[in-house]
Amino acid sequence: MTKINYDNLSKGEAFCINWQYRILKNEALELADAIAKADTGNRKVFDYFFPEYTQAITDYQSTKDWWPDVEVKAGLLSPNWRAGLSTRQQSDYKTKSGEVQAVASSDNYLQQEA
Repeated sequence: MTKINYDNLSKGEAFCINWQYRILKNEALELADAIAKADTGNRKVFDYFFPEYTQAITDYQSTKDWWPDVEVKAGLLSPNWRAGLSTRQQSDYKTKSGEVQAVASSDNYLQQEA
């Protein structure tokens, strides 16, 4: 397993890393899960007592690219992850469009037979 670099992480980011990588145990894990499931009113209560953790989980759930950027800071994800994702998505699209065309061709064949 890759070593997590906590040096550049905020308290909330470290909490989120530990939550997502299943390092949190017992009460800490229950706290993270409760924050993640909380509605708006209850999230305000959590924010009062655990502001760093609540903000981190809120960012994890609702801020675009927040999580992969935290993983990069922790040394768990390549800094070039966006380029790799873009390449994989383009490759997947080509494969899927080829599969769809093959299915459509076989459907046309079956319709012609009937």
